Amino acid sequence: MNINFATNVLLIWPGRKAIDITLIKEMVDNGLEIIEYRPYANQSKDSIIRALIQLKKNVKIVLINNEIHLMKYCDGVWVGESDMSIPEIKKMSDFNDSVLIGKTVKNLNQFDFAARHNASMIGVGAIFKSQTKQDAKLSHWSLIQEIVNKSKKPAYLVGGLSIASLNLFLKNCNIENLRIAVSSAVLKSSSPARAFADLNSFVVEYRAKKNKQP
Repeated sequence: MNINFATNVLLIWPGRKAIDITLIKEMVDNGLEIIEYRPYANQSKDSIIRALIQLKKNVKIVLINNEIHLMKYCDGVWVGESDMSIPEIKKMSDFNDSVLIGKTVKNLNQFDFAARHNASMIGVGAIFKSQTKQDAKLSHWSLIQEIVNKSKKPAYLVGGLSIASLNLFLKNCNIENLRIAVSSAVLKSSSPARAFADLNSFVVEYRAKKNKQP
């Protein structure tokens, strides 16, 4: 599955939040093409599978966070920098060449390893403190810029992103091909569908401006 040109905003859906199909369909209408489902600690296998099946009926690309053994119910898996390695995932019986692997990277060594082992996409950060993952360590902005611009696969900025925080970051960094991963900025908004649409439009407009530059 080629996602190099298809995605702008990756939405992280927490397991404790019930799947809202009406909301998801609204966001799909406004450009949602990729979603990562992040189960909570001790969430039952059946509950996770039901959620993945619901999401897959409505969203083009669905990933499961870290639950490698359940990747067969969706399009692939997202793993953190300290979770199972890409080579280990590829050795699993459920893996095949169509399975997507997303990997969070924090430094150049991790990025080089992910690139060498053909990660489908990467997440880079955290840029700001996040309500979703409060223990995430912040990364230097210059390093984030270097990794994102070196990546030949989709690279998503992660960590406390909103339109305001993105404007601050992008005033200080030059990102060639902007993509973002968000959760709280959308799902904790008073109008999640509108918040998603605004973020998606922000990314689309930023990329259009970059493409017009000489």
